[in-house]
Amino acid sequence: MGKTIATGLVWSALFLGATAAAQDGASLFNQMCSVCHDDVQHPKALVYNSAGNVAIIEAVNAKGMGAAGSLADHTSIAAYLDSVKPTIDRAPVAPNSPGTKIPLRDIIVQAADVHADWKIIANIVTVSPPTKGTVRYLVANGFAIPSYVIYTPFPGQSGVDTWTYQGTGATESTTVRTASVNIAADNYQGLWWAAPAGSESGWGINFTHQGDTIFASWFTYDLTGKGLWLVMTAPKTASNTYSGALYTTTGPPFNAVPFSPAQVAATQVGNGTLTFIDANDGIFTYTVNGIAQNKAIIRQIFGTLPSCATATGSLAAATNYQDLWWASPAGSESGWGINLTHQDDTIFATWFTYDVDHSPMWLVVTAPKTGPGVYSGTLYRTTGPAFNALPFNPASVTPAAVGPATFTFIDGNNATFAYTVNGVAQNKAITREVFNPPGTVCQ
Repeated sequence: MGKTIATGLVWSALFLGATAAAQDGASLFNQMCSVCHDDVQHPKALVYNSAGNVAIIEAVNAKGMGAAGSLADHTSIAAYLDSVKPTIDRAPVAPNSPGTKIPLRDIIVQAADVHADWKIIANIVTVSPPTKGTVRYLVANGFAIPSYVIYTPFPGQSGVDTWTYQGTGATESTTVRTASVNIAADNYQGLWWAAPAGSESGWGINFTHQGDTIFASWFTYDLTGKGLWLVMTAPKTASNTYSGALYTTTGPPFNAVPFSPAQVAATQVGNGTLTFIDANDGIFTYTVNGIAQNKAIIRQIFGTLPSCATATGSLAAATNYQDLWWASPAGSESGWGINLTHQDDTIFATWFTYDVDHSPMWLVVTAPKTGPGVYSGTLYRTTGPAFNALPFNPASVTPAAVGPATFTFIDGNNATFAYTVNGVAQNKAITREVFNPPGTVCQ
């Protein structure tokens, strides 16, 4: 692991550079090893094979490497390398990835090195396997090229997965090393509707997906054709499956000042289950007042679909506003909300609130960007076929314009919602509804 010398001088190097006692491992490494392990003479990362195991240094010495210093010095170097060796720590893996290639820089199997005859480590093997996926290794990839591990998660897995591995050879093995990955969960946040796309245009269901819980708001019609919305808090109950109770709600009229959350009353009308086939296809199974049905559903796409995942930074820094929003301060007007589906420079908003008779009412607006942080459009209220209509005929959906609406974003977590509904003009400060911190961000 140090200076390369002629075979005839190996014995002198082993003694002339010897020290009576071990010195600081980092200093010794810089003196004896770093000059030659420069990715020109020898791979830099090759030194990590000996991390924590001085026997590998001694084994290469026995083949002619000629590292100066005593056994104690080499032991100090091995200990130092063990403390600084690169590790795979929660490397990101996409959900249901067909295989994520991750550089494994702490063990190198020599390939075309001029001193291939000094090779001590010939392979990398798993010691304790991961539990959420499989791993395989790519070794001997060329001079100064790292080894790689290919991690493939099992279907439906998410979260952290850990395993151990080591390099092996005919006479020596490296210390056992630990690696971990973080498998991102599929996130289903956004607006969905019946599949095939457009086949039942006129109703939809919004998913706010935070952690292992989906809050669903379903916009449909009651048995008289009047707009009806239902909500469901659906925790994950199995792989790709989320279930919960469906509720209908009454509350203060949309224009009530103040809006009192104490007047909001929820009534359970049934249950619902969301089963996802993949990131863009699912099945919505439900029972409402004894009527049981299921619908194939798909994402509603009117622009470029954003990618949504658990927030890792400040929500205020987000530039895509797709999420469930409600009155600010958070919780001050609990009982109504507005779902924003943000694709490219257009927001499609579905606002669930209450009519002047306190019954459920929903309105929609397609709001293109009209200025920096500003999106505006016309609010519509619709009537249509009952939720259980078979077939559901989109031609029977009738929209009626009720006034304009404008969203003005202060930042990624604060905005104002200004609207006029049947001549009643108001504006609300709104913020994202976070029920499972740190929330979800789309981009």
